[in-house]
Amino acid sequence: MKEEFKILKTNQLPDSEIEIEGEISVEAVARHRVEAIKRLNERLTIDGFRKGHIPEKVLIEKVGDLGILEEAASLALENFYLKILIEVKINPVGRPQVSITKLAAGNPLGFKIKVAMVPEVKLPDYKKLAKAIMGKDEKAEVTDQEFEEALLRFQKNLSPEKAAAENAVPPPLTPLTNELVKQFGEFKDVEDFKNQLRENLRNEKELRLREKRRLETIEKIIAATSVVVPKILVESEQEKMLTQFKSNVSGMGIKIEDYFKQIGKTEEEIKGEWKNEAEKRAKMELILQKIALLEKIEPAKEDVEKETKHLLSHHKDADPSRVRIYIEQLLTNELVWRFLEEKK
Repeated sequence: MKEEFKILKTNQLPDSEIEIEGEISVEAVARHRVEAIKRLNERLTIDGFRKGHIPEKVLIEKVGDLGILEEAASLALENFYLKILIEVKINPVGRPQVSITKLAAGNPLGFKIKVAMVPEVKLPDYKKLAKAIMGKDEKAEVTDQEFEEALLRFQKNLSPEKAAAENAVPPPLTPLTNELVKQFGEFKDVEDFKNQLRENLRNEKELRLREKRRLETIEKIIAATSVVVPKILVESEQEKMLTQFKSNVSGMGIKIEDYFKQIGKTEEEIKGEWKNEAEKRAKMELILQKIALLEKIEPAKEDVEKETKHLLSHHKDADPSRVRIYIEQLLTNELVWRFLEEKK
């Protein structure tokens, strides 16, 4: 059987990256022609034809033989990607940068793949560090003052009016009655409402305390960990931060273009300011993955399936494979945190 692909050379790059140059045979690319036509049929819109029901002859006339070849080449690269990585014996991390370097009918497909490798992560005694912080004698207790202040805020929000100007006489507080509190939940009476309010406050405090402990723990582990973070992971974290930032700005009813104009900065400048934080986040992900590997921590398949389906039901256009990877990482990280919390 003729060789389907071959590696021409590999180049070691800075920041734990590697560049792979190679070729995929003419025959291997040709096998993807039918699938390429099908994919183009589902993607293109041509007047007079329903999407997905364009005659092959019409489709070829529209995109040309070169268009079909380009699509087949992309499919071939997608399908051979993992085999190529296995061939060069590397464990990738992050998204690869794939480019076609040579494409002509009757000739092998030339390609370049630049991908980050999972770097060596030299961890400290993370169990000891976690125990020193998770084992602190801190309890999430709600003081009477905190409870009274929360109760007062609740009653003020029920008031029909709020003082509109400074020195104005505040409106009288709405008295709590059994009938009133039942409008806000399944409460038996005022006493039950107060008990659950105190419990909610305690849960909020417990959550903040847990986040504080987790942050302190990972800061200690990061400071004592030796690892070269691949550039592609830092850039990925910067993109995530930018996406969240844009969402927050849009949520305030402000156009992101107007916001950047107002502060006199570009997206690239903003991302540059976040580089150190992005590197820290990427480092944290590598550390959590390494601990999961060492401790053989992985989520149950049924949990991954359940959460993946749930997320896809709200984001129907999302790529199922990427959603699954995201969910697996999310659940794994949470299990690692629980593992570290048990060290107290």
